[in-house]
Amino acid sequence: MVIDRHQQIIDELTSDAIKLMSDWPSAREKQKQFVLAYVSSGFKNATEAARQAGYSDKSAKNTANKLVTLSDFFHVQEVIKILKENFEKRSTELSIASLVEIKQFHTRVLRGEETDFEIVTSISGTTSIEEVPPRIKERQKSADSLVKMLSDSENVNRTELALDKLFDKLEEEINGNR
Repeated sequence: MVIDRHQQIIDELTSDAIKLMSDWPSAREKQKQFVLAYVSSGFKNATEAARQAGYSDKSAKNTANKLVTLSDFFHVQEVIKILKENFEKRSTELSIASLVEIKQFHTRVLRGEETDFEIVTSISGTTSIEEVPPRIKERQKSADSLVKMLSDSENVNRTELALDKLFDKLEEEINGNR
């Protein structure tokens, strides 16, 4: 399943923006629409965001500049600053594969659901690029990686359980000595 991470971030930020602007008076509706459009563009085009918010083509560039720079619109800039910081943070987080994604990949390889490409030469001497399933060796590597990940996870769970028991015992001793 392919996930559009950029769109996921935009959706999250749109939700955040709505919450951040929830106490703005209705007189600032165009400013709200500007912020939402600016978020949707990935903070790339303030002028286009102003147009989408309902400002005229003639005034869009000037209005966008005012909204993102003038102190009269500090409330807009404050929200944009928070959203940009969240955008950078989420972009970084989503650029790294999660443990679940890695486990899913190894599972697909193990099951032969992932494919690779190989140059194949026919008997007549012609070559072609063909899609091939993973070889046994590759499936075994994925199986080994999965076993290691699962056993590491199990070891962490055992360690957490042991620590919980130890803390319970210490708590009993402390409470018993009072």
